[in-house]
Amino acid sequence: MRRQTTYLLLVCLFTFAVPAAAKKHGKQNPAAVALFKKAIQLSDIRSKNSTPFRLQATARIFNGQGQELDGLLVEFWAPGGKVRRETMLGGYARTTISVGKNRWKESNFKYTPYPIEAAWETLNFADNMQETLQSATGPPSPGETKRFFKEEMTRLAEPRLAKGRAAECVETKRGGNTGTRYCFDRITGHLTEMTFLYSGMHFEFGGYRAFGDKSFPRTIRVLYRDKTEMAILQVTKIFATGAPSSSMFTPMPGMKEVSLSPGCKQAMAGKLAHEVRPVYPAAAKERGISGRVILHAVIGEDGVPHALWVVRSPSPLLSDSAVEAVRQWRYGPTICTATGAKFPVDTFITVIFNLGG
Repeated sequence: MRRQTTYLLLVCLFTFAVPAAAKKHGKQNPAAVALFKKAIQLSDIRSKNSTPFRLQATARIFNGQGQELDGLLVEFWAPGGKVRRETMLGGYARTTISVGKNRWKESNFKYTPYPIEAAWETLNFADNMQETLQSATGPPSPGETKRFFKEEMTRLAEPRLAKGRAAECVETKRGGNTGTRYCFDRITGHLTEMTFLYSGMHFEFGGYRAFGDKSFPRTIRVLYRDKTEMAILQVTKIFATGAPSSSMFTPMPGMKEVSLSPGCKQAMAGKLAHEVRPVYPAAAKERGISGRVILHAVIGEDGVPHALWVVRSPSPLLSDSAVEAVRQWRYGPTICTATGAKFPVDTFITVIFNLGG
């Protein structure tokens, strides 16, 4: 059995030494930029002058290994960076309030399972597209040139079919690295598909309906690389609320303030300090079951893997063994180089069960 880990930071980006030319603003394909701008204009319900609204979505999240969560995602939004989000999925409950750069949270779990964060990011797809477009075409924010690569945006030469409809696709890359593919309906201009090329995570958007002068998908599917479903979101309600009460965005007693941007420019990743090798289940060996178990975890400030979630596995037999072993692993803390502050990191862990040894 072998294991390998790939780190993705939740709250801080590493700075890597790269040639100066890689940081320069590259040429952008005008057709690709136009497709992006049109899709954002159509669906950005959170733009600066938009109407305050309430959005409600049912969510069903599963991994094909017996883990399943069902529940609601509710968002209240108002101009000025005011957002209140309520998450109720299975036994997990969380409320977050954001006002500008300030954020508060109350949750019955210390760390959030990966698919729940993915579900919220999916509902927020227009904002994420806006950030990508800004990175590709706009001037950098103060200090940004030393921390981020510029996005390169290219329109794919050949239109393709997405769910039976003709679509045009754009690929973005950061510093020449693998990026994201976006596909847009050739007739309406709406975003229909999005794929993270490095991980194979795939998102499908459908059933767009009007909301004021914008439109928003009513069905969103999130799939793993092998096309098995991770989540299905159904937007059941979205309506204008008028000017919301200030109490809606006032932190409740007991809510903890959290930082959206700790300002960490460089960090030292914690290394695996203690590893427990998974036991190869005898029943799996007898049946000739082998392969990779991919887990998602949050490595806390204490170095302990939290919120373990099976992303992909050949069998529940292997999943159980991998989870039991990995929950006993211990890491050194990930530390911000400048401040010495410790923070949690988001990670995927791959455990390989090989019948040949």
